[in-house]
Amino acid sequence: DAAAALRAEREAQQQKKAAEEAAKEAHRKGAPSMSQNGPAIVLGSSAVGADVARCKAVMAADCEWIAFLPTEARWIPMSVDETIKTTYGTRPTEYKATDPGESNAEAWLNEAESCLTTWILTQIVESEKRAACFRALGRGWIFVQLSSSSSTRRNLDDLYSRYYNRTRFRWWFEGCDRVASTRKDEIAKMKFPTGLNSNHYLYGTVMAKEQVFVFKGLDPACSSMISLTKLRTDWKKLDVWVSNEEMRKTIEMPTMTDEERQLKVEKVQARKAKRRLARKARAKARKQEEAEAAPARRAKEEEAGREAAVTFETLLEELKLEDGLPIPAPLPVPLPTQSSQASEERISGAEPLAGGR
Repeated sequence: DAAAALRAEREAQQQKKAAEEAAKEAHRKGAPSMSQNGPAIVLGSSAVGADVARCKAVMAADCEWIAFLPTEARWIPMSVDETIKTTYGTRPTEYKATDPGESNAEAWLNEAESCLTTWILTQIVESEKRAACFRALGRGWIFVQLSSSSSTRRNLDDLYSRYYNRTRFRWWFEGCDRVASTRKDEIAKMKFPTGLNSNHYLYGTVMAKEQVFVFKGLDPACSSMISLTKLRTDWKKLDVWVSNEEMRKTIEMPTMTDEERQLKVEKVQARKAKRRLARKARAKARKQEEAEAAPARRAKEEEAGREAAVTFETLLEELKLEDGLPIPAPLPVPLPTQSSQASEERISGAEPLAGGR
Protein backbone atom coordinates (compact mmCIF):
# COMPACT_ATOMS: atom_id res chain seq x y z
CA ASP A 1 0.00 0.00 0.00
CA ALA A 2 0.96 3.67 -0.10
CA ALA A 3 2.16 3.73 3.54
CA ALA A 4 4.45 0.73 3.00
CA ALA A 5 5.86 2.26 -0.18
CA LEU A 6 6.51 5.53 1.66
CA ARG A 7 8.32 3.69 4.48
CA ALA A 8 10.40 1.77 1.95
CA GLU A 9 11.29 5.00 0.15
CA ARG A 10 12.32 6.64 3.43
CA GLU A 11 14.47 3.65 4.42
CA ALA A 12 16.10 3.68 1.01
CA GLN A 13 16.99 7.36 1.36
CA GLN A 14 18.50 6.70 4.79
CA GLN A 15 20.52 3.82 3.37
CA LYS A 16 21.64 6.01 0.48
CA LYS A 17 22.90 8.65 2.92
CA ALA A 18 24.77 6.00 4.89
CA ALA A 19 26.15 4.65 1.62
CA GLU A 20 27.55 8.03 0.66
CA GLU A 21 29.42 8.20 3.97
CA ALA A 22 30.70 4.64 3.44
CA ALA A 23 31.82 5.55 -0.07
CA LYS A 24 33.78 8.54 1.23
CA GLU A 25 35.46 6.34 3.83
CA ALA A 26 36.27 3.68 1.24
CA HIS A 27 37.66 6.32 -1.12
CA ARG A 28 39.87 7.67 1.68
CA LYS A 29 41.18 4.27 2.75
CA GLY A 30 41.24 2.56 -0.66
CA ALA A 31 39.47 -0.41 0.91
CA PRO A 32 39.39 -3.75 -0.97
CA SER A 33 36.19 -5.30 -2.22
CA MET A 34 34.83 -8.21 -0.18
CA SER A 35 32.75 -11.13 -1.35
CA GLN A 36 30.81 -13.71 0.65
CA ASN A 37 33.83 -16.02 0.67
CA GLY A 38 36.37 -13.37 1.61
CA PRO A 39 38.36 -10.87 -0.47
CA ALA A 40 37.45 -11.10 -4.14
CA ILE A 41 39.98 -8.65 -5.59
CA VAL A 42 41.92 -5.68 -4.34
CA LEU A 43 40.46 -2.77 -6.26
CA GLY A 44 43.09 -0.73 -8.00
CA SER A 45 40.78 2.17 -8.76
CA SER A 46 39.43 4.30 -5.94
CA ALA A 47 36.36 5.03 -8.11
CA VAL A 48 35.52 1.34 -8.25
CA GLY A 49 36.07 0.83 -4.52
CA ALA A 50 33.95 3.84 -3.60
CA ASP A 51 31.10 2.82 -5.92
CA VAL A 52 31.06 -0.79 -4.70
CA ALA A 53 31.07 0.31 -1.05
CA ARG A 54 28.26 2.79 -1.69
CA CYS A 55 26.10 0.27 -3.54
CA LYS A 56 26.62 -2.46 -0.96
CA ALA A 57 25.67 -0.08 1.82
CA VAL A 58 22.45 0.88 0.02
CA MET A 59 21.49 -2.77 -0.53
CA ALA A 60 22.82 -3.98 2.83
CA ALA A 61 19.41 -5.26 3.98
CA ASP A 62 18.87 -7.27 0.77
CA CYS A 63 22.09 -7.89 -1.13
CA GLU A 64 22.09 -11.60 -2.01
CA TRP A 65 20.31 -11.17 -5.36
CA ILE A 66 22.49 -8.41 -6.88
CA ALA A 67 26.21 -7.96 -7.57
CA PHE A 68 28.36 -4.89 -8.21
CA LEU A 69 31.44 -6.59 -9.63
CA PRO A 70 31.67 -9.17 -12.44
CA THR A 71 33.87 -11.35 -10.23
CA GLU A 72 31.12 -11.49 -7.60
CA ALA A 73 28.20 -12.06 -10.00
CA ARG A 74 26.98 -15.66 -10.04
CA TRP A 75 26.34 -17.56 -13.27
CA ILE A 76 22.67 -18.26 -13.94
CA PRO A 77 21.59 -21.05 -16.33
CA MET A 78 19.29 -20.18 -19.22
CA SER A 79 16.87 -22.74 -17.85
CA VAL A 80 16.01 -20.32 -15.01
CA ASP A 81 13.14 -19.02 -17.14
CA GLU A 82 11.09 -20.82 -19.78
CA THR A 83 11.07 -17.85 -22.17
CA ILE A 84 14.84 -17.46 -21.92
CA LYS A 85 15.34 -21.20 -22.39
CA THR A 86 13.08 -21.28 -25.45
CA THR A 87 14.63 -18.19 -27.06
CA TYR A 88 18.21 -19.29 -26.63
CA GLY A 89 17.29 -22.83 -27.63
CA THR A 90 15.99 -21.66 -31.01
CA ARG A 91 18.23 -21.16 -34.03
CA PRO A 92 18.24 -17.50 -35.12
CA THR A 93 17.56 -18.56 -38.71
CA GLU A 94 14.48 -20.52 -37.59
CA TYR A 95 13.04 -17.69 -35.49
CA LYS A 96 9.96 -16.15 -37.12
CA ALA A 97 9.99 -12.37 -37.32
CA THR A 98 6.66 -10.59 -36.84
CA ASP A 99 7.86 -7.24 -38.20
CA PRO A 100 8.19 -7.25 -41.99
CA GLY A 101 11.02 -4.74 -41.74
CA GLU A 102 13.44 -7.04 -39.87
CA SER A 103 15.04 -10.38 -40.61
CA ASN A 104 14.61 -13.52 -38.53
CA ALA A 105 18.08 -13.06 -37.02
CA GLU A 106 17.32 -9.43 -36.06
CA ALA A 107 14.01 -10.47 -34.49
CA TRP A 108 15.78 -13.22 -32.56
CA LEU A 109 18.42 -10.76 -31.31
CA ASN A 110 15.74 -8.36 -30.07
CA GLU A 111 13.93 -11.18 -28.28
CA ALA A 112 17.23 -12.44 -26.81
CA GLU A 113 17.78 -9.02 -25.24
CA SER A 114 14.16 -8.56 -24.18
CA CYS A 115 13.77 -11.85 -22.30
CA LEU A 116 16.92 -11.21 -20.23
CA THR A 117 16.03 -7.60 -19.40
CA THR A 118 12.50 -8.66 -18.42
CA TRP A 119 13.84 -11.35 -16.09
CA ILE A 120 16.32 -8.96 -14.43
CA LEU A 121 13.70 -6.24 -14.00
CA THR A 122 11.41 -8.82 -12.41
CA GLN A 123 14.11 -9.54 -9.83
CA ILE A 124 14.41 -5.81 -9.11
CA VAL A 125 10.69 -5.47 -8.36
CA GLU A 126 10.45 -8.59 -6.22
CA SER A 127 9.14 -6.30 -3.48
CA GLU A 128 8.46 -2.60 -2.98
CA LYS A 129 11.32 -2.30 -0.50
CA ARG A 130 13.78 -3.91 -2.94
CA ALA A 131 12.59 -1.62 -5.74
CA ALA A 132 13.02 1.44 -3.50
CA CYS A 133 16.55 0.38 -2.56
CA PHE A 134 17.44 -0.18 -6.20
CA ARG A 135 16.21 3.31 -7.09
CA ALA A 136 18.35 4.66 -4.25
CA LEU A 137 21.43 3.33 -6.09
CA GLY A 138 21.00 6.22 -8.49
CA ARG A 139 22.08 6.31 -12.10
CA GLY A 140 23.88 3.25 -13.36
CA TRP A 141 24.27 0.62 -16.07
CA ILE A 142 23.29 -3.04 -15.80
CA PHE A 143 25.90 -5.29 -17.41
CA VAL A 144 24.84 -8.72 -18.72
CA GLN A 145 27.53 -11.21 -19.72
CA LEU A 146 26.64 -14.38 -21.64
CA SER A 147 28.64 -17.58 -21.90
CA SER A 148 28.56 -20.55 -24.25
CA SER A 149 29.02 -24.18 -23.34
CA SER A 150 31.03 -24.73 -26.51
CA SER A 151 34.78 -24.21 -26.39
CA THR A 152 35.24 -24.44 -30.15
CA ARG A 153 36.07 -21.40 -32.25
CA ARG A 154 32.98 -19.82 -33.80
CA ASN A 155 32.59 -18.80 -37.42
CA LEU A 156 31.43 -15.17 -37.18
CA ASP A 157 29.97 -15.35 -40.70
CA ASP A 158 27.56 -18.09 -39.69
CA LEU A 159 24.45 -16.93 -37.76
CA TYR A 160 24.02 -20.26 -36.03
CA SER A 161 27.64 -20.27 -34.85
CA ARG A 162 27.53 -16.62 -33.75
CA TYR A 163 24.37 -16.60 -31.63
CA TYR A 164 23.40 -20.14 -30.76
CA ASN A 165 24.24 -22.29 -27.74
CA ARG A 166 24.48 -19.67 -25.01
CA THR A 167 23.88 -21.64 -21.81
CA ARG A 168 24.30 -19.17 -18.93
CA PHE A 169 24.54 -15.50 -18.03
CA ARG A 170 25.48 -13.25 -15.13
CA TRP A 171 24.68 -9.62 -14.43
CA TRP A 172 25.84 -6.78 -12.17
CA PHE A 173 25.25 -3.07 -11.56
CA GLU A 174 27.76 -0.21 -11.88
CA GLY A 175 27.15 3.45 -11.01
CA CYS A 176 27.44 5.96 -13.86
CA ASP A 177 30.39 7.83 -12.36
CA ARG A 178 32.27 4.56 -12.09
CA VAL A 179 31.35 3.61 -15.68
CA ALA A 180 32.48 6.98 -17.00
CA SER A 181 35.85 6.81 -15.23
CA THR A 182 36.76 3.12 -15.71
CA ARG A 183 35.19 2.05 -19.03
CA LYS A 184 36.32 4.77 -21.42
CA ASP A 185 37.95 2.33 -23.85
CA GLU A 186 34.89 0.08 -23.89
CA ILE A 187 32.51 3.02 -24.38
CA ALA A 188 34.60 4.29 -27.31
CA LYS A 189 33.88 1.03 -29.18
CA MET A 190 30.11 1.06 -28.57
CA LYS A 191 27.67 1.99 -31.31
CA PHE A 192 25.12 4.60 -30.25
CA PRO A 193 22.04 5.71 -32.18
CA THR A 194 22.48 8.69 -34.49
CA GLY A 195 22.49 11.93 -32.53
CA LEU A 196 23.26 10.28 -29.18
CA ASN A 197 26.48 9.56 -27.33
CA SER A 198 27.60 7.97 -24.08
CA ASN A 199 26.65 11.04 -22.00
CA HIS A 200 23.01 10.63 -23.03
CA TYR A 201 23.07 7.06 -21.67
CA LEU A 202 25.02 8.06 -18.57
CA TYR A 203 23.23 11.22 -17.47
CA GLY A 204 20.38 11.80 -19.93
CA THR A 205 18.02 9.00 -18.94
CA VAL A 206 14.88 9.18 -16.82
CA MET A 207 15.58 6.86 -13.88
CA ALA A 208 11.89 6.41 -13.09
CA LYS A 209 11.18 4.67 -16.40
CA GLU A 210 14.45 3.87 -18.22
CA GLN A 211 17.26 1.40 -17.53
CA VAL A 212 20.50 1.01 -19.48
CA PHE A 213 21.65 -2.55 -20.27
CA VAL A 214 25.02 -3.53 -21.73
CA PHE A 215 25.24 -7.02 -23.23
CA LYS A 216 28.63 -8.70 -23.42
CA GLY A 217 29.01 -11.93 -25.40
CA LEU A 218 25.61 -11.81 -27.07
CA ASP A 219 27.23 -11.11 -30.42
CA PRO A 220 30.92 -12.13 -30.65
CA ALA A 221 31.36 -9.63 -33.49
CA CYS A 222 30.49 -6.80 -31.09
CA SER A 223 32.15 -6.82 -27.65
CA SER A 224 29.51 -4.65 -25.94
CA MET A 225 25.97 -3.89 -27.12
CA ILE A 226 24.17 -1.07 -25.30
CA SER A 227 20.40 -0.95 -25.00
CA LEU A 228 17.95 1.50 -23.40
CA THR A 229 14.97 -0.32 -21.89
CA LYS A 230 11.80 1.67 -21.21
CA LEU A 231 9.12 0.51 -18.80
CA ARG A 232 5.72 0.06 -20.37
CA THR A 233 2.62 1.52 -18.77
CA ASP A 234 0.90 -1.89 -18.97
CA TRP A 235 3.74 -3.81 -17.32
CA LYS A 236 2.22 -6.18 -14.78
CA LYS A 237 4.87 -5.30 -12.16
CA LEU A 238 4.49 -1.54 -12.57
CA ASP A 239 2.54 -1.11 -9.32
CA VAL A 240 5.45 -2.59 -7.38
CA TRP A 241 7.97 -0.28 -9.07
CA VAL A 242 5.92 2.93 -8.80
CA SER A 243 5.97 4.48 -5.33
CA ASN A 244 3.88 7.59 -5.95
CA GLU A 245 1.70 9.31 -8.52
CA GLU A 246 4.54 11.51 -9.68
CA MET A 247 6.48 8.46 -10.85
CA ARG A 248 3.41 7.10 -12.59
CA LYS A 249 2.95 10.39 -14.47
CA THR A 250 6.63 10.34 -15.44
CA ILE A 251 6.30 6.85 -16.90
CA GLU A 252 3.22 7.89 -18.86
CA MET A 253 5.04 10.87 -20.41
CA PRO A 254 6.28 10.51 -24.01
CA THR A 255 9.89 9.57 -24.67
CA MET A 256 12.30 12.49 -24.55
CA THR A 257 13.73 13.90 -27.75
CA ASP A 258 17.48 14.06 -28.35
CA GLU A 259 17.44 17.79 -27.53
CA GLU A 260 15.63 17.15 -24.24
CA ARG A 261 18.16 14.47 -23.32
CA GLN A 262 21.00 16.89 -24.02
CA LEU A 263 19.41 19.48 -21.72
CA LYS A 264 19.05 16.84 -19.02
CA VAL A 265 22.72 15.89 -19.41
CA GLU A 266 23.74 19.52 -19.00
CA LYS A 267 21.58 19.93 -15.88
CA VAL A 268 22.96 16.77 -14.28
CA GLN A 269 26.56 17.72 -15.06
CA ALA A 270 26.03 21.26 -13.72
CA ARG A 271 24.55 19.83 -10.52
CA LYS A 272 27.49 17.44 -10.15
CA ALA A 273 29.97 20.28 -10.72
CA LYS A 274 28.24 22.36 -8.04
CA ARG A 275 28.42 19.50 -5.55
CA ARG A 276 32.08 18.95 -6.42
CA LEU A 277 32.90 22.61 -5.74
CA ALA A 278 30.97 22.46 -2.46
CA ARG A 279 32.98 19.41 -1.39
CA LYS A 280 36.24 21.17 -2.20
CA ALA A 281 35.15 24.24 -0.26
CA ARG A 282 34.23 22.13 2.78
CA ALA A 283 37.55 20.29 2.60
CA LYS A 284 39.47 23.59 2.40
CA ALA A 285 37.54 25.03 5.35
CA ARG A 286 38.17 21.87 7.37
CA LYS A 287 41.92 22.05 6.70
CA GLN A 288 42.00 25.72 7.68
CA GLU A 289 40.17 25.00 10.94
CA GLU A 290 42.62 22.20 11.71
CA ALA A 291 45.59 24.49 11.00
CA GLU A 292 44.20 27.22 13.25
CA ALA A 293 43.46 24.77 16.04
CA ALA A 294 46.88 23.06 15.85
CA PRO A 295 48.77 25.45 18.25
CA ALA A 296 46.06 25.28 20.88
CA ARG A 297 45.93 21.49 20.54
CA ARG A 298 49.71 21.19 20.96
CA ALA A 299 49.63 23.48 24.02
CA LYS A 300 46.87 21.39 25.51
CA GLU A 301 48.82 18.19 24.87
CA GLU A 302 51.94 19.66 26.50
CA GLU A 303 49.94 20.78 29.55
CA ALA A 304 48.42 17.31 29.80
CA GLY A 305 51.94 15.84 29.67
CA ARG A 306 53.16 18.07 32.48
CA GLU A 307 50.13 17.21 34.61
CA ALA A 308 50.74 13.52 33.98
CA ALA A 309 54.38 13.89 35.08
CA VAL A 310 53.37 15.68 38.31
CA THR A 311 50.73 13.03 39.00
CA PHE A 312 53.31 10.29 38.49
CA GLU A 313 55.82 11.90 40.89
CA THR A 314 53.10 12.39 43.52
CA LEU A 315 52.00 8.77 43.19
CA LEU A 316 55.60 7.59 43.49
CA GLU A 317 56.11 9.53 46.73
CA GLU A 318 52.87 8.13 48.16
CA LEU A 319 54.00 4.57 47.37
CA LYS A 320 57.34 5.16 49.12
CA LEU A 321 55.55 6.48 52.23
CA GLU A 322 53.31 3.41 52.27
CA ASP A 323 56.36 1.14 52.10
CA GLY A 324 58.12 3.06 54.92
CA LEU A 325 60.92 4.25 52.70
CA PRO A 326 62.35 7.69 53.36
CA ILE A 327 61.88 10.21 50.65
CA PRO A 328 65.35 11.51 49.76
CA ALA A 329 65.80 15.20 50.34
CA PRO A 330 67.01 17.24 47.43
CA LEU A 331 70.79 17.50 47.24
CA PRO A 332 72.23 20.88 48.40
CA VAL A 333 73.79 23.09 45.78
CA PRO A 334 77.57 23.48 46.61
CA LEU A 335 78.78 27.04 47.15
CA PRO A 336 81.90 28.12 45.24
CA THR A 337 85.17 28.18 47.32
CA GLN A 338 88.07 30.60 47.03
CA SER A 339 90.29 28.03 45.31
CA SER A 340 87.63 27.21 42.77
CA GLN A 341 87.18 30.89 42.04
CA ALA A 342 90.95 31.25 41.52
CA SER A 343 90.98 28.27 39.19
CA GLU A 344 88.15 29.76 37.14
CA GLU A 345 90.02 33.08 36.95
CA ARG A 346 93.26 31.40 35.79
CA ILE A 347 91.38 29.51 33.11
CA SER A 348 89.82 32.73 31.87
CA GLY A 349 93.23 34.60 31.96
CA ALA A 350 92.48 36.89 34.96
CA GLU A 351 95.05 37.84 37.57
CA PRO A 352 95.15 35.47 40.63
CA LEU A 353 93.94 36.69 43.94
CA ALA A 354 96.46 37.53 46.71
CA GLY A 355 97.31 34.47 48.75
CA GLY A 356 95.84 32.17 46.24
CA ARG A 357 99.12 30.45 45.36
